[in-house]
Amino acid sequence: MKGPLFLYDDEQEWPKDCRGEVKETNEEIRPAYIFNHLLQKPLVHYENFSKWERLLRCIGQVHRFVDNLKRRCKKEPGRVGDLTTLELQRAERTLWKLLQSDTYPDEVATLKYNIQTVNNPKRLEKRSPLAKLSPVMDDDGVLRIDGRTAHSEYVSHDAKYPIILAKQHAVTTLLLDWYHRRFRHANNETVVNEVRQRFYIPSVRNQVRAARKRCMWCKVYKAVPAQFARGFTYQV
Repeated sequence: MKGPLFLYDDEQEWPKDCRGEVKETNEEIRPAYIFNHLLQKPLVHYENFSKWERLLRCIGQVHRFVDNLKRRCKKEPGRVGDLTTLELQRAERTLWKLLQSDTYPDEVATLKYNIQTVNNPKRLEKRSPLAKLSPVMDDDGVLRIDGRTAHSEYVSHDAKYPIILAKQHAVTTLLLDWYHRRFRHANNETVVNEVRQRFYIPSVRNQVRAARKRCMWCKVYKAVPAQFARGFTYQV
């Protein structure tokens, strides 16, 4: 490498304008394209959980761990022992929001915008699966259905505003399996009735029927002995 010759002289003799001449070129200038792909990794690997109770306790322990770190910064003692009812309810709300964000991202974004902008709300697209359900977002950010049952005085809040769950999600599958076990492997209509007290799941009967088919206890209990072919009889 060889630099300019004025570097051999004293600094006082250096030229004030050191910019070099840029030679023009007739070569073709080709545009360059850059593509960015945002890879979103799932926050929770649902396939690693076989039961709803384990998934719920795992999310609750994560919340407790974060809270204990905040308490440590304030030099306060952390929580230990079994999870409380409030912690389990908080874990449930987190799972509902994760499920709805995975399945209905556009609807969640639209309802959040409507909460922030009251004067100019947006409508859901006609092709949206929730367009005919009158969905609303509660204070915790969970999607619920607003209907005529909201005017009833003798039902719970979850029955007035059922939580919207997707039928083809791993969280819904684990939840329905838990309902099936909780009600002692009862008939499908009993489980469907209990699920509808809190949730709205499309094609819930088919999903409950599938949960019953997955149950190993039901498979063993309803198993039918194999019918073996009778042997040949010979006349004497």
